Amino acid sequence: MKLMFFHANWCGKCKMWEPIVKKVCEDTKTDFVDCDASTSMELFDKYGVQNLPVAILRKDDGTEKRIDHIIPEEELKKEIKKFK
Repeated sequence: MKLMFFHANWCGKCKMWEPIVKKVCEDTKTDFVDCDASTSMELFDKYGVQNLPVAILRKDDGTEKRIDHIIPEEELKKEIKKFK
């Protein structure tokens, strides 16, 4: 399973949430996929990302769960555990 983190360098909320998301990915052994607006616009289009930040949990079978808002560290861990 992987977590795709959609963000931009100019986004303050993204900068605030990114270290938390990375830590949770490490703690839960979830692959972190960095989707920066300056280099990954095709992914933004593919997944319909228009607001930032967005996290998309994705299983190998294509099943997805989208998180369109910042959530606390413990809540993100719970979401990942439920989705696995």
